[in-house]
Amino acid sequence: MSTQSRFPNAAMPAMRGGPCSLLVFRMEIDDEVKNREIGSFLGIPEFRVTRANPTEGKVCGELYSAFKKQVQFSPDFVNMFCESRYFRHFYSADFIEKTRARWTE
Repeated sequence: MSTQSRFPNAAMPAMRGGPCSLLVFRMEIDDEVKNREIGSFLGIPEFRVTRANPTEGKVCGELYSAFKKQVQFSPDFVNMFCESRYFRHFYSADFIEKTRARWTE
């Protein structure tokens, strides 16, 4: 399997080499993209992601939505994540800046 110094910018890169195949994806991408990409990777066109614990429709759903809209973290806290080795490896500079702005403004 080939190694790369930067993670591919594709939402769900597939890496193949020798007897191994690996699909890596971010959980926050749209479910329809997950369906298409995972289905293609597995050769199952009708593949569908099933959410095991969705908050929509639950009593806590509205509270969780309100929390996400109102919460603000200190810049130091957000920077700790945005500057981590793993975050920088898996996410583009543009995504990191958008994430930083979202959680500190």
